[in-house]
Order: sequence, then C-alpha cells, then structure tokens
Amino acid sequence: MIKHSIKPAFKEKNIPVIFASSQEYVPYLSVALTSLKKNMNPDYNYDIIVLVTDMDSISQSLLVDNMKAKNISLRFINVSESLIKRGEYQQSNSCTSDSPLTFGRLLIEGLLSFEYKKIIYLDSDLVINADVSPLLSIPMEDKWVAAVRDVVIIGLFENSPHNGGGSK
Repeated sequence: MIKHSIKPAFKEKNIPVIFASSQEYVPYLSVALTSLKKNMNPDYNYDIIVLVTDMDSISQSLLVDNMKAKNISLRFINVSESLIKRGEYQQSNSCTSDSPLTFGRLLIEGLLSFEYKKIIYLDSDLVINADVSPLLSIPMEDKWVAAVRDVVIIGLFENSPHNGGGSK
C-alpha cells in the first residue's frame, strides 16, 4: 500500500470513521455499522474505512449492501501486506490485544492522506447510541489523540504478574 494513499471519500462534511475487524468479528462489526448508520446526522457524509486482514469478499459485500446510502462510503483496506513487511503479522486474525489488527491500527497515520485532519477510530464490537460527528469538534489543542480509558486493558495490566499484580 502506498503511504498516505487513502483520500477522503467526500469533498465536504466528511466524517472519517475507522474500524479494524477480522472475519471472526464480522457479526460485531455489522452491529457497530448498523448502529452508526441509525444514529447518523443526514447533514454529514460518513467516510467509513475498515482495516482488515482476513475478511472474505462475501462478508464485505453484505456489509456494503447494508450500509448503502448517498452519504455513506464504506471501504475495506487489507493491512496484511503492510504488517508482513513490518514483521508484525501472525496467523491469528482475532481482534484481541495482541492480534495483527492491533498493530494494524498503528498503520492508520501512514495510510491516510494528509487531507484528513482528524479521524474517529472505534472498536468493532460496540453499539453506537448517538451521532459520532460531534467527536470531531472536540478541541485537541496540541494533542495527537483523544481517547477513553479501556477498562479491560487497564484491568489486565493492573493484574499482570509483570506489573506486580495477579497471582505469583
């Protein structure tokens, strides 16, 4: 994949939303996408990009069909080749914290055109209960990332024997 080759799908009112998903997570991604669509502001265009490693074309087609609307673009970007070059691709394609897709998220900055000023990254196993477009209005000042704490990962880290927690 050519660096910075992914350009915005819409010229105006573009809301870029990025997911990462494996074939195993397609049912969850479907729920996330459907709930995103249900809560969209019709005044905006939603530029949805899904980073994948192993999702088959049938699943991709079904997701695209489900998301058809004049203000929605749904694209799938296979990051396997980029991960192989970096030595970070393994046989496991799950979305667990040590999967290739976890590393694939680190490729986002290098894949997207500089025309993107901000993006919204969402996990594929969630339900969206409101329009996500206001997230792009959050003032970032000199920060690179605005995020929420992942309580599952925090709990795993705090209970890890490597951090002095958990069983010894």
